[in-house]
This record gives sequence, C-alpha cells and structure tokens, in this order.
Amino acid sequence: MKHARTTLVIILLLGSFSLWARPYAGVSQSLMSTGVEVGMLSRTFEQNLALSLPTTQPSFKTPSVETTMLYRLAHLSPVMIGLGLKARIGWESDVGYELGLGFALSLSYEFLFSRGIVFVEGSYLPWITAQGTAVDPVVQDMVRQYVRFGYRHVF
Repeated sequence: MKHARTTLVIILLLGSFSLWARPYAGVSQSLMSTGVEVGMLSRTFEQNLALSLPTTQPSFKTPSVETTMLYRLAHLSPVMIGLGLKARIGWESDVGYELGLGFALSLSYEFLFSRGIVFVEGSYLPWITAQGTAVDPVVQDMVRQYVRFGYRHVF
C-alpha cells in the first residue's frame, strides 16, 4: 500500500480526462502493418488501443498491440498536435514477445464537423525488451516502426 495514494491520483486524473471524451474507431497503416483502433478523445486528451497485423507475414502469427495517451494542443484548429506516451507489444505465438515503451507525436486534421480525423503519428521507443526464444524479425520491425497514418471516425 506504499504507492496507493499515487496510484489513486493517477487513476482519478486519467478518469477526469475521459469524462467528456467521445469514442472513435479507425484504421491505420504503417511501414510493416495494417491496424484497427478504438479510442476516445476530447479537445485536450486522446487515448487509444490499436491491433495491428503484419502485411508481409501470415496475419495472425505475429500480431502487435499498441496504446497511446496524448495531450492535444488545439491552438491550430482544425489541425491538432498531440504529444504523449506510447507502448507497443508484438508477439509470435508460442515463441516470445517484444515490448517497447516511449514517446509519440501526432499531427491530425479534423473535418466533417470534427467527426473525421486524418492523422500521421511518429513514435520513438527507446526502451525495448524481449522475452522468449528468438523472436521473428517481423515482430521486431513492427515494434520498432516509427511512423503510421490513418483515418478515425468519431461517434
């Protein structure tokens, strides 16, 4: 219970960001994979969860999941800039996984009364760890990919 107060403050802070958030669904493309994502965003905060499947391997053999939490700067509306944290994990069935943690920068353009969003996102993941036997190079490339772009529809 040493960190109970800190954990409670973080949970309450993240919960308060999502009170006025709108859900969205989207698709994205990166250098190594195609993904679908769900998330929620407000004018100042965005968080998402994306499932990506490789475009060069059997799709369900080496998937990856990523999550991003961004603080959005709305000074250039309808263009938005987001800065935040990113985590990405890729795995190979019955072999092992690779996990990367780092930072993300997002540039997006909102249109259709802020219901449609086109975005490009860059990420830098300096902390990468692997577990298991030799992981497929495709998994390593998917975790280390640094740019993706796509479309989101806000509900």
